[in-house]
Parts: sequence; structure tokens; C-alpha cells
Amino acid sequence: MANQELVDFIGKAENQGYSPGKLKEVLLEKGWDVKTVDEAIKYVNKEGIYNFPKKDVKKEVSKKETPVSIIVIAILFILEGIFIILAFSTSFYTIQNILSSIPGLTIVVSNFIIYLVALLVILGVIDILIGWGLLKLKNWARIMALVFSVIYMLTIAGIPISVIFMYFLARKKTKEAFGLV
Repeated sequence: MANQELVDFIGKAENQGYSPGKLKEVLLEKGWDVKTVDEAIKYVNKEGIYNFPKKDVKKEVSKKETPVSIIVIAILFILEGIFIILAFSTSFYTIQNILSSIPGLTIVVSNFIIYLVALLVILGVIDILIGWGLLKLKNWARIMALVFSVIYMLTIAGIPISVIFMYFLARKKTKEAFGLV
């Protein structure tokens, strides 16, 4: 027969949500020998002597903490998106008027430039969505930010910022925050 004092303690502790493994660890630290602890845990679980409904032990939901580097990158994506949208949408009609006043400019070239401006506005919206997704620790946003960082490397000015973004987005700490490790 297992030690009754230990059996009672283990039964009550398990009903409060403690795992047998954690209990064993604590009891061994308190000086109980392995054989006695194992015997008591086995007895409690085999006999089901503490079979009354267990307390609802709410598992502590670990709130993912967003790394500061990701917050900064997210804010930069959002600001960039806002800037692109404001800059190109407000100048859309101005660009259209300028293009229409240039003699010899074909309608194809004019339309191409107008579609390019519209595409840039859409990219601005995507930048804002990526920033929001990064703040919410969505992995799709991390992947899109990496893809956009590679694309931004095509511009000379974008290389240093893109390299920094890619470094912070690919770190182990970042992947842990996104729940990937």
C-alpha cells in the first residue's frame, strides 16, 4: 500500500490540475524517494480514488508577445502603404492630365502609366495589410513581408532596409513569436 499521506496529497494536487510529472518533480525535490512517489502516483491513477469531477483548471493561455522589431517593421509597412496610397491616389488625376497634354504620347503609353499608378495604390493597400498581419502575428504576413523585402531589394535605396527586415523576420525569436518553433 502506498503512503496514504502522499496519496491524499497527489490526489488533491491532480484535481487542481497538476500533472503527475510535475508532482513527481516537486516531491523528489522535497526529499521523497523515487520508489515511494512512483508507487503513490500509480496507486492514485490506477485506483481512480479521486474520481470526482476535477476543477476546471483553465490552461494559462500564453499571450504571444510581439517582438519590438516586428512592431517597428509592421509600423513601417503601414506608413509606407499610407504614403503610397496618398501620394499616388492624390496625384492620379494630375498625372492623367499631364499625360493627355503631351503631344505624340500614344494612348497605350498613357494607359500603361495610369495602370501602373493604380497598381502602386493596390500595393499600398497590401503594405497596410501586411503591417496589420505582422502586428497580429499572422505567419502569412511574415512571409509576405519577406517576399516584399526581396522585391524592394531591386531598388538601390531598398537594399539596406530590406536586408534588415529579412534578418528580423527570419530570426528564431521571430519564428517563435509567430508560433513556428
